[in-house]
Amino acid sequence: MDLIKTLDYRLVSDLKQSLLDAHYGEYALLLAVILSSSYVYNRGMNGARSSATAATRNIDEKSRESDAKIIILWGSQSGTAESLAHRLARDAQQRLKTVTVVCDLADYDPATIADVAESVIVVFIVSTYGEGDPSHNAIDFVSHVTTLRSSPLSHLRYAAFGCGNSNYRYFNKAIDDIASSMDRCGAKCLVPTGKGDEASRSTQEDFLEWKEGFFSYLVSEYGMADHKAEYQPTVNIIKEELASANSGLLDNKSLPRKQHTIEIPIVSRDIVATYDGQDRSCIDLKLDLSSHSQIKYRTGDHIAIWPSNPFDEVDRLIGVLGLESQKMEGLRITVKDDMDELKVPSLTTIQALVSQHLDICAPVPRETILTLARLTSSAIVRTELENIGRDREIYAAFLDHHHLNLGRLLELMNSHDSSNSWTQLPLAFIIDFIPPMQPRLYSIATSSTVDPRRVGVVVSVKPTPVLKNPAALICGVTSTYLSIMDLPTISNDASLVRAEIRRSSFKLPINLSNPVIMVAAGTGIAPFRAFVQERARLASIGHKVGPMILFSGSQNRSDSLYHDEFSTLATTDGDRALPLKFITAFSRPRAGDRNIQKKTYVQDQVLVHSNEVVQHLVDTDGAIYICGATTMAKAVGDVILDVVMQRNSWSKEAADKWRQNKRKTASWHEDVWS
Repeated sequence: MDLIKTLDYRLVSDLKQSLLDAHYGEYALLLAVILSSSYVYNRGMNGARSSATAATRNIDEKSRESDAKIIILWGSQSGTAESLAHRLARDAQQRLKTVTVVCDLADYDPATIADVAESVIVVFIVSTYGEGDPSHNAIDFVSHVTTLRSSPLSHLRYAAFGCGNSNYRYFNKAIDDIASSMDRCGAKCLVPTGKGDEASRSTQEDFLEWKEGFFSYLVSEYGMADHKAEYQPTVNIIKEELASANSGLLDNKSLPRKQHTIEIPIVSRDIVATYDGQDRSCIDLKLDLSSHSQIKYRTGDHIAIWPSNPFDEVDRLIGVLGLESQKMEGLRITVKDDMDELKVPSLTTIQALVSQHLDICAPVPRETILTLARLTSSAIVRTELENIGRDREIYAAFLDHHHLNLGRLLELMNSHDSSNSWTQLPLAFIIDFIPPMQPRLYSIATSSTVDPRRVGVVVSVKPTPVLKNPAALICGVTSTYLSIMDLPTISNDASLVRAEIRRSSFKLPINLSNPVIMVAAGTGIAPFRAFVQERARLASIGHKVGPMILFSGSQNRSDSLYHDEFSTLATTDGDRALPLKFITAFSRPRAGDRNIQKKTYVQDQVLVHSNEVVQHLVDTDGAIYICGATTMAKAVGDVILDVVMQRNSWSKEAADKWRQNKRKTASWHEDVWS
C-alpha cells in the first residue's frame, strides 16, 4: 500500500486503460477501486502533491475545512467545463458573498458525496465526451452514482450544468446520468439542469442564462443577497527577477495539466492535400521521439499538442494593453484564495503568458464584455460595450460580422474613442477572464509496430470565414502554429513542440483474423492509416490477418489523403499481401475522378457494399471504426442499422441493442467531432 500511495494518478489511469484495452476487466476494476479510495497519490512535479490529500479525499471534509456553502464538482475533457466551474465560483463569491470551492471530480472518493452536509449546495458542471461518455476525470464518479439504488442522498441539494454537442447521438448524457441518479436517490434539484450546446456555439450563453437563474433562486429561496459586485482579482501579481531571459517561457511546474508533456522536434512537414478555390490544405507532420526513450505510443493512440498563439495576436494584445516595455519582466503570480488552483505558471513573463499559457484567440463571452464596460473610463466605450452585450441576440448578430477575441475587441473600442486607453486594465483581469491554453488532440497516423520512434500527425489548415463577413478569417490556433513552424536545416535544430501521448480505446482487435471495417471522412483517415500500416507489416512477416475494408470520403481525388498508399496496398498480390479493399467517395468529383456521375458520400458507399459490411459485422465478429464528423458517423450508423434490421427482420430496438453489444465488446468504435 505504501507503493500505491506514491503512484502518479495519470500513470495509474494509463495502466487502467491498458488493462481495459487488453480486456483484463477485472484488474482494471481493481485499479478503479484504488483510484477512488482514500489513499494519497502524488500528482505534481518535483514531489509536489495533489490538492487531494488523505484528509481531503472526502468531499464533505473539503467543504467543511473551507466552511464552504457551495461546492462545485467539475468533469472536463477539453477545459470548458472546468473554466465554467471556476467562473461560477468567482461570481458566487463576489456577488453572493458565499464561500465556494471548486473540485476536480477525480480528486475525490465518489462515495463521499453522501457525506455532504445538508447546509451545502452541490453543483455539478460536467461535459459529455464522445458518444455519451463522461469526461475521463468524471468516469469513476458517474459510474458510482449511476449504480446507487437506495436513497442515501435525500438530504442533498444540487444544481447541474452540462457541456455537450447536439450533433452527437447522446446529447449531454453525462449530466443527465448524474441528475437522474441524484433524483432517484432522493436529492433535491434546485433549478432545471442547464445544457450547453457547442453545435450552435451557444455554451457560454446557455451557461450565463442558467447561472442567472441559479443565482436568482438562491436569492429568493435562501435569502442570499446579489451584490452585483465590481470586478475583484482572484490572483496577486508582483514583479520578480528571473534567473535567465528564458525563465517562465516553458515553466510547467505549477500546471498539473502539463506535467507529462515533453518537447518533441518536428522533423518533416509535407502538404498532402489542397482544395480547389479554397484557402485550406492538409499537412503531414512527423515528430521524433528518439530523445525520449521512456515515451512509447501504441497504434491508435492520440497525441496532445500545446500550441503557441500567433505572433500578430500576441503583439496586438500586448500593444493595446501598453505592456511592450514590460513584456519580458519576471512576474510572481499567486492565488488569493488557497482553495483555488493557479491556471498559469507561478513564475513567468507577460510574453509567456500571452503567447503560451492563455488562449488569447478565444472568443470573448458576453459576460466579459459587460465586465469590461464597468472597467473603462470612457463613457463612449462603456455605452458601446453595453450595447453589444445587452442580450444574446444582439451579441450573436455582432459576432456574425466580427472575428472577436480580447485584443481585437479592445482595439475596436479604441476606434470609437481615440482618447480611450486600456493601460489601466489590471493584468489579473487577463488571467481571470481569458481561458488557459488547452491542448489539441490528434489521432496518430503511424503504426508503432512500423515506426515506434516517429509519430505521424495529419493537420487540416482550414480558416473559417466570419458568417456575414467572409473576408475575415478565423484561423485555427494549433493548425496555424504547426503549419508555420521552422523545420530543421543544416544550421539549426528542429522546431520543438510541447506534447503528450494520450491513450485511446480506438484499437485494432486483438484477434488478427477479425475483419475490420473503417469509415473516414477528411482527416478522420489518420488512425486508419496506422491500422493499415500495422496489419500490412504483420501480413508481410507471415501473420494471417483478417479482411479490411476502408471507406475514405473526400471532395475529390486531389484531396483524397494517402490515396496512392492505400491503393498500392489494396492491389498487392501474394500469400503475404494485405486483404484490403479501398473504397473512395467524392462529394465534389472532377473530370477523371471515379464516381464522376454524381457526388457520393461514405454512407452511400457503405450502402452499396452493405451486404459485405454486415456479413463481417454480424457473422464473423468483425469490428467497425468510424472517424470524422458527427453527422457522417450518424449517417453511416443509420445505414448499417437499417441493413441489419432488414437482413435479420429485427425491430429498431433489437438493432440498437445489437449495436450496444458491439460497443460493449469493443467491436463498434466512433471517434467523432462536430
